[in-house]
Amino acid sequence: MGFGGLNIGVGGLLAAQAGLELASNNIANAGTKGYSRRMIHYTEGPTAHGKANWRLLSGVQVHSINRVRNSFLDNQVRQQNSNFNFDNMVAEISIAMNDILGEPSDSGLAAKLNQFFQSASDFAANPEVATAKTVFINAGDSLARAFNQIDQSFDIFKANISDDPNGMIPSSVSKLNNKLEELFSVHQAALVRNNIGDRAEDLNDKRDLLLDEISEIIELNIERDGAGDLQRLTIDINATEARAVGTA
Repeated sequence: MGFGGLNIGVGGLLAAQAGLELASNNIANAGTKGYSRRMIHYTEGPTAHGKANWRLLSGVQVHSINRVRNSFLDNQVRQQNSNFNFDNMVAEISIAMNDILGEPSDSGLAAKLNQFFQSASDFAANPEVATAKTVFINAGDSLARAFNQIDQSFDIFKANISDDPNGMIPSSVSKLNNKLEELFSVHQAALVRNNIGDRAEDLNDKRDLLLDEISEIIELNIERDGAGDLQRLTIDINATEARAVGTA
């Protein structure tokens, strides 16, 4: 075996070693949140040419290491995240409203309204009957107390949603702002690495994880360039009008 064969053998061993290290890294991070499996791609090594058709082959070498991601599936998951959390929030608010109104039950607002109007009808039909008058007064008093209790409960519910700093909306906005600031920092660092030809798989994983977490708060629309690289984020704050757009 000449020097060419030794060179090919060394190149093959180095490439195989890189593949084993990558496989070990994938296994070690199988349970790491946000980690994307890496795939190694090989290519033929450069060939040196000399006089008289002489050439020196170098075997195989590592061409690139890429994350195994599917942007279409990522977008679908994030869309479903947004839909699920929106529907879940609507369901929680509906349950809270029903609890405040005491529905469905035999002692809720609807039952008290029925009792009041029934007693009013009975009293109107028999105004001379003392018990009918008493029942009507008691039903009216019960209905008034129910309205007062509902009003107080709605004030508490409103405070739980909108009061700073622990209300549902302010805390969500604060969490969103923190995530967006972190996303901007990670995205800028990833772009810098990519522009200088350095590997940025760890930053890209962190960016995708942040996008997944943000999609649980608001709707995301991500635009990519022809090579599939993330260049522009369009974040829908309100589905009807308000929209914040950030361009890297």
